[in-house]
Amino acid sequence: MNRLALMLFTAVCLVWTGRSSAQMVTNASNVGQIYTSEFTVNARPDTIMIWLGNPDTLAKIMGFVYQGGSKLLYHVGDAVMVVPQKDRYNDRDTGVILLTYFKRRVEMRLTFESENNNSYFQDQYKFFPSAGNETRIVFTERYFEPTSQSDALMSEQTRLLREELARLKTSVERK
Repeated sequence: MNRLALMLFTAVCLVWTGRSSAQMVTNASNVGQIYTSEFTVNARPDTIMIWLGNPDTLAKIMGFVYQGGSKLLYHVGDAVMVVPQKDRYNDRDTGVILLTYFKRRVEMRLTFESENNNSYFQDQYKFFPSAGNETRIVFTERYFEPTSQSDALMSEQTRLLREELARLKTSVERK
């Protein structure tokens, strides 16, 4: 019986020691929105990905100005520095766009990390070629800020994304 008590005491001590030495983890509330869109572009997926993979073109489409970094976004980890276009994002900040996933002709994911850490978003483009020269794009943006956004700010974000996707479509189809 003493041996069983000793084993039980040792087990309790190990569990207690493990708990007291663990790092504390807290959950700070992040507020996020998910925006989605489906649209068709009169171009093949490769052509669309060339436009999105060009940092200068991508920055303009997204409402930023390219400041340096990778010359092409075709490998996971490629990153570019951007600043907001003054007429579009007066209240937004400088940051980095990073290519986080790339599967040729299928999908591309980009993230934006703001310099002052007040926002973060991930843009996902999925490509579905159809007959002829058209590609259906399923776009999803996951947007996060540390504080909740008003209905007016979310409506503004929706408007800006509509304009961004329209610029992508127009730019690619104009070529």
